[in-house]
Amino acid sequence: MSVRPLRVLAPLILVSALFFAPAHAGAAAIQFGSSLAPGPVVTFGCNAKPSLYDASGNYGLFVNNEPGGCTWSQAGVWGLNSVSDPRTRSVPSDGRIVAAEVLSGAQPSPISITIFKQLAQPGVGSACCFFVSDNGPFQLTPSAITAIPLNIPVERNTKEGVLGVDLVSVSAENDGGSLPLRVRGPSNVLSIPDGDPMAGWFYPRLGRIPNDSQGGRHELLEGVPGYELLVRWTFCATGDVTCAGAAPGGGTITPPPVVPRAPRLGAKQAQVSEGKALVGLICGGDAACEGQLALLAPTAGSSAVRGKAKTVVYGSAGYKLAAGAKGTVKVKLNRLGKKLLAKHAKAAVTLRMTPKGGTATTAKLTLKRAAAKAR
Repeated sequence: MSVRPLRVLAPLILVSALFFAPAHAGAAAIQFGSSLAPGPVVTFGCNAKPSLYDASGNYGLFVNNEPGGCTWSQAGVWGLNSVSDPRTRSVPSDGRIVAAEVLSGAQPSPISITIFKQLAQPGVGSACCFFVSDNGPFQLTPSAITAIPLNIPVERNTKEGVLGVDLVSVSAENDGGSLPLRVRGPSNVLSIPDGDPMAGWFYPRLGRIPNDSQGGRHELLEGVPGYELLVRWTFCATGDVTCAGAAPGGGTITPPPVVPRAPRLGAKQAQVSEGKALVGLICGGDAACEGQLALLAPTAGSSAVRGKAKTVVYGSAGYKLAAGAKGTVKVKLNRLGKKLLAKHAKAAVTLRMTPKGGTATTAKLTLKRAAAKAR
């Protein structure tokens, strides 16, 4: 089946997201997103990926075993614009996101607030999406609303004839937990009732691929109906001193604990020189990254008879990066690692990153043997 209906949806969502600025922009603290009304929350997380499953335009969930997590955002509401419905992901002007509230299920994944950018130029069209920043991850209270104080600078302005708009989303890892989502209507791209919320997503999570902040990456599916992101975010316009970090209505917000997070790969390939793999890392978010790296490969072993695969380790090393920093970690190869690179000029391995006090994540990495020096 052709997926052309998806491309038809994109300009309609763009109208809502870019060119309908809320009339109350510039006032005191404004809240956007879900009402967080009580109700069921989905039980799936980044371990599931929605996709078309029949010729009638219906979406279903398919198992996702790939590492790298996912990013979800509220692309808008079908038939409405941001003036009449707050469920949007676009910021109304330059300013700051000062708080977020998240309604979670019984076993939630820790989430990060991810900002990405969309560009639009009259007569040319739009380009999306470019990774801007990650804040978190934050541990959520199961089956409750978690309030998160934030201070994230965001933009909505025109520079050299190009309108740039920051968009708000959430990211999580493929850790078996659930995402803050609710099914609010039919997920059929060919039959969408007015008021049906629309969602967009990235697999792996935005910011995980090195090119995300350079050339950008298009959403896998934009404007897919039926999903509401259970996040409400609070915006303050630049220059507005009436809402400096406070939630609307006053009161204080106790931050949830920040979960230690793993860095992300700076490149999918690591050169091996003098028995050491040079692994490029990027520490996103607002906290330092510290932990252990291991180069792994699954293989059959004596434990296989018990139904388990033996883990082969090719090398390991510690890492420590400041928040927002990039760096290269030298991972010394052990005997098995050196043997692997002696046989192959390139070898695919699994990189396991275990943050201190946090949950390990994995990524695919290719080791490349350095060329021999000319004599």
